[in-house]
Amino acid sequence: MAVAAKKVDVSEVIRKQRTATMRALQELTRAKRAATEGAVQRLVLDSMIFQAEAEQRWLDHCEAVLKEER
Repeated sequence: MAVAAKKVDVSEVIRKQRTATMRALQELTRAKRAATEGAVQRLVLDSMIFQAEAEQRWLDHCEAVLKEER
């Protein structure tokens, strides 16, 4: 959406989202280490960690595509 909007610094949007996603990833990793509820809780946290990692890769991809267009 930021790409289509006028007067939006897309690189800044990507940077802020990357920072937020990295923070979430760190929190999820800490929660996984502290998990005491067993395998089910760890699997749910693993799923959330994998989603955050995928978002980081997608943000990297977005940044690379936008650099190609410049």
